[in-house]
Amino acid sequence: MHTVEDTAVISQKLMENSAKQKASIHELTKGTKQLTAITDTNVSNSQENFALSEELVNEVEELKVMITNEN
Repeated sequence: MHTVEDTAVISQKLMENSAKQKASIHELTKGTKQLTAITDTNVSNSQENFALSEELVNEVEELKVMITNEN
């Protein structure tokens, strides 16, 4: 049978472990938010690069037509 002191020690350990878990969850949440921000930036950069690539392809096509018409 557990004494009151044993129960108090067990309760204290549970509280300490809960505090550690809370801190770990906080760090995981923080890291997830950082990864989300990086992913959002990468998506935005990819979209911008795609638009610039399309623009470059169009300009190359226009140059081809100009060169063909001059010959």
